Amino acid sequence: MDAKAVLDQFLNIPISSSEGVFSLFAQLPGAIWEKGKQPLQQFVFVPGARKDRIVLVAHADTVWHREYGNPQEAFLSYADGVYSSGSELCGIGADDRAGCAMVWALRDSGHSLLIVDGEEKGKHGAKYLKNAFPKLFRQLNRHCFMVEMDWAGAGGCLYNQVDNSQAFKDYILTQAGFTDSRKKGGCDLQILCRDICGVNLSTGWHGCHTPGESLVVSEWEDTYVALKKFLEQPQRKFRIPLKFRIRNTLRRGKAFVGRILRKCKLVR
Repeated sequence: MDAKAVLDQFLNIPISSSEGVFSLFAQLPGAIWEKGKQPLQQFVFVPGARKDRIVLVAHADTVWHREYGNPQEAFLSYADGVYSSGSELCGIGADDRAGCAMVWALRDSGHSLLIVDGEEKGKHGAKYLKNAFPKLFRQLNRHCFMVEMDWAGAGGCLYNQVDNSQAFKDYILTQAGFTDSRKKGGCDLQILCRDICGVNLSTGWHGCHTPGESLVVSEWEDTYVALKKFLEQPQRKFRIPLKFRIRNTLRRGKAFVGRILRKCKLVR
């Protein structure tokens, strides 16, 4: 695989819109492309063929998306193995076009693929999938676990979005070689992982959401090589510990009752 060619393909898709990314993934065999009535309510799901499949996740939107009110287009520069921006107005959209490129490079792995929209400000695509397609949402949570490609640098990962088990964290470290960055961050896994564990992996970008954003090709490729090898192994299922699933169910029930009461104007 030519890492630079894959990155070139995705970094040259206009960053003010997600449509170019979705159109690409929608061409894959078995792809399900759904759009809601509101902007950014969008996702593409490609079911995997393996019995022990996981879900590979990335988001197609950048902070310079036109729906966020400040549309910009990148001026891509490349030197010494690093992509950077030649614009003083915006970065290169590597968060999270680098993640989309990673999922695309792994599209023949036998695992399921999920590209969502609207992650940067509200996680609209993930919420749309969860609320409008409950059967598919349950199907996602019958996978072994989820991996989102949306973190900085190389070799690191984030766990804080999901109530993961220690066994899952140990598994990612020992089998895939990614270490806990022990930092906080948000991603679609906060919405998508109801029953199963999930982790967010490095894809080589730095300085996201700024004109100084960059992407180190060797770091992206290191993640690709490690992840490809890991995905070829037999996978285990990792569920969120029962106490957290019970707690989260109670919270959802309380929130649902609150919405009903407000709708009936019984409470403010």
